[in-house]
Amino acid sequence: MISTGDLEELSRMYCAQCEQTLHPSGCVRAGVCSKSPEVAAIQDAMIYGATLLGGFQLEEDHVLILQSIFATLTNVNFSAVDLRTRFLGPTVSRLEALSKESPSQAMLDYLALAKRILTESTDSWIKVCRSTLAPDFLTRKYGPTSAGLRYLTLLGMKGLCAYAEHCYKLLSFNKAPLTELHDAMRSALTDLHGALLDDDLTTQDLLSHALGIGKANLSVTALLDRLHADTLGVPTLCSVPVRMCPGKCVLITGHDMVDMLLLLTAAQEKGVNVYTHGEMFPAYTYPRLRSFSCFKGHFGTAWQNQQKEFPLFPGPIVFTSNCLKPPLPSYRDRVFVMDCVGFDGVKTVNNLDFSEVIDCALNNTGFENEKHCRSVEEMITTTGLETEGFRASEIHGAGFNHRVLKQPDILTNVVNLIKTGQITCIQFNGGCDGASKDRSVFSKKALQADQKTLILTNSCGRFRLNRLQDYGEINGIPRLLDTGQCNDFYSLAQILIDLSKALGCSLNELPLQIYVSWFEQKAIVQFLTFLHLGVKNIKLGPSLPLFLTDEVLQFLEANYGVTKITAA
Repeated sequence: MISTGDLEELSRMYCAQCEQTLHPSGCVRAGVCSKSPEVAAIQDAMIYGATLLGGFQLEEDHVLILQSIFATLTNVNFSAVDLRTRFLGPTVSRLEALSKESPSQAMLDYLALAKRILTESTDSWIKVCRSTLAPDFLTRKYGPTSAGLRYLTLLGMKGLCAYAEHCYKLLSFNKAPLTELHDAMRSALTDLHGALLDDDLTTQDLLSHALGIGKANLSVTALLDRLHADTLGVPTLCSVPVRMCPGKCVLITGHDMVDMLLLLTAAQEKGVNVYTHGEMFPAYTYPRLRSFSCFKGHFGTAWQNQQKEFPLFPGPIVFTSNCLKPPLPSYRDRVFVMDCVGFDGVKTVNNLDFSEVIDCALNNTGFENEKHCRSVEEMITTTGLETEGFRASEIHGAGFNHRVLKQPDILTNVVNLIKTGQITCIQFNGGCDGASKDRSVFSKKALQADQKTLILTNSCGRFRLNRLQDYGEINGIPRLLDTGQCNDFYSLAQILIDLSKALGCSLNELPLQIYVSWFEQKAIVQFLTFLHLGVKNIKLGPSLPLFLTDEVLQFLEANYGVTKITAA
């Protein structure tokens, strides 16, 4: 902690953790996401507290730490009350208990401020918190290059903790030990603690911490990949329905597949249909989930379109993780949040009990008839997509998990197509989507690709591609293949590794184009994991992270070939 200095000279808040942040200043009055200065300050305090708590390296604290950090991710939790009671308060209690023998001055300073945040009015503490805990505190203390790398490590950790939370949910659901999760968290917390609290680090030291987060993330996503397959079945290559059916209905968005399974179980009993939105799109590829007759398919497009699309949905909407946009009055009374998600004035699913959600569905109109269904589909097609697209009843090529590629007939086919020149390029085109018009560059890259280009996509970036046209096939292989959620990063990495092994070449010798659409912290940790694997020539966009200085960007370009994506 440093001297507060002249508090009046500081802006109300500082946040630059996502791509939509104001340029060149960052968000300084309120978040573009709608995060208030109060919420930003509480989240800054949560991060510092979680980092201090992580320094004790006690397994019993890992769940509190990962959930606290996940709650600070873009578009997860907007509730100051929830953040205080569920995350900051328990963290302060643990730190007091662990440091009562011989607390450092930094610990005493932090606890004094954190207690004020918990008990006093916002005006009494927010300026001090802004001066000493906001991310640009790192810039004032270490300079822009060092601070940018420290912030990069923190944002990577935020993405990792999102995936770790889903691992925790699956392990708890299966009553399995947390050993592997603890191992990954222990490693990642060492890097986070060093990046945020160690003053004497070189640029190379800081890069090592950032890549260490990427390495730990590979372990977390490998665990998540295995847990999903063991719990829900191995994803299969399939087509996802995007046509609505008459009947009462529930919409689920976010990422959590345990929540999806339990919602389907509750809905099946009452005859309520279930649809996915946004990043829940790949849920349909899991055999156990697809076996529910009430699971009808996918509604809508990416997260940023929810304020256009959710008023059209005639039932409750459940948020299981990011990305939440402040609900409009037209559907706010139908919104339910759960897990680490928080927003004042909406309902909460507690203890995985979906009974109130089902009651809400039964009390709403649902899709009344075929005409109603077709009308809503038409409105989504014309307002949710950047081009009019084509009227598909289902989206092909979903479920391209690494285990699908390993099937002898598919792997042999793809390898032969590459060797014979029928596939000359593999384009990865995916990642987090967002509202910026500049993101049309990802659509253009897909449309410009010739018929010998195999396109891999994932995450909500898929919606920039998958309704633009019918991409066709290459010798029976869908030319557009969806590798899953951002959570399924391990599977994407394994696909590339398996192809390189089968072709007898390195990852960087594959005929590969990588276009990463970044928006928030999950894309950052995917980027760091690519770098950990030694993958080069990544095209990142639509803009480069504000917090990385020219010096760091030049290093990344010189050593990894990282550049900004361009339309040409």
